[in-house]
Amino acid sequence: MNILAPAKINFFLHILGRRDDGFHTLESLTCFTDFGDEITIEAAGEMSFEVSGPFGDHFSGQELDTSAGSQNIIFKTIHAIAKYAQKTPAFKVHLEKNLPIAAGLGGGSADAAAIAKWLCGQWELDGDAHDFQDLLLDIGADVPACFYSGHVIMRGIGDRLGKAPEMPNIPIVLVNPLQSCPTSAIFKAYEQDFRTPIDFPDQFSSIEELSTFLSLQNNDLQSAAIKTLPIINDILEEISLYENVFLTRMSGSGATCFGIFGNQDSAIQAAQKIKDNHENWWVKDAMIPASD
Repeated sequence: MNILAPAKINFFLHILGRRDDGFHTLESLTCFTDFGDEITIEAAGEMSFEVSGPFGDHFSGQELDTSAGSQNIIFKTIHAIAKYAQKTPAFKVHLEKNLPIAAGLGGGSADAAAIAKWLCGQWELDGDAHDFQDLLLDIGADVPACFYSGHVIMRGIGDRLGKAPEMPNIPIVLVNPLQSCPTSAIFKAYEQDFRTPIDFPDQFSSIEELSTFLSLQNNDLQSAAIKTLPIINDILEEISLYENVFLTRMSGSGATCFGIFGNQDSAIQAAQKIKDNHENWWVKDAMIPASD
């Protein structure tokens, strides 16, 4: 079975508060692209794991571990759901790692969620059950949203999901400098006041309407991320140079930035020019599909 684990984009990220356990509560309009990691999984006599793709060589030997004690989020997910379902897991898993590591695109969480969906089908599990959703949250804060994998409003620590406005097809360009931007350090560096929740419309009928709404929002972690990794600002400035770009912003806690373009041709052309100008950056044009 071939599965797409789509890249997650946070169109904005507002910090609403901080819990006693240190976790920040947030509000975000989150969408998923038509591009991401790809997973092939099938039943086998024993567990095995192979990794390929442009970022496949970033996995250490420990991250290739398939045991119940593995720190690899794919196998943490498999073993956790197997325990939940009272099953003995034995699968051959191949990961084509297309997304940069720790890029703020939900790569690992999307991989885990894709596996979780497949296992729900294999073992006839109710993925909407409250205790199953709690299990996904234990695996990672972004995993429930990635499991949903449609346009969604994220609140809480990522555990409270709401229906997003209807949206059109959205051409985007993603750019990452292939430099580390640790999430924990970015949240610690956050110094702004906390926000209050916002109201959402029922739909965005055009890219222009969406971009106007987003221009009134913010990624509250962007300033802290730029202080930690100034090249993020260079990326935002680079994307903004190209024709027909409506909005540029950092996604999530960094370091990936995105540009929303008026049409797909403009996005493709901009991505190619950015690649030509910055060979050491990861650049990808993609589409966020319209609401079902």
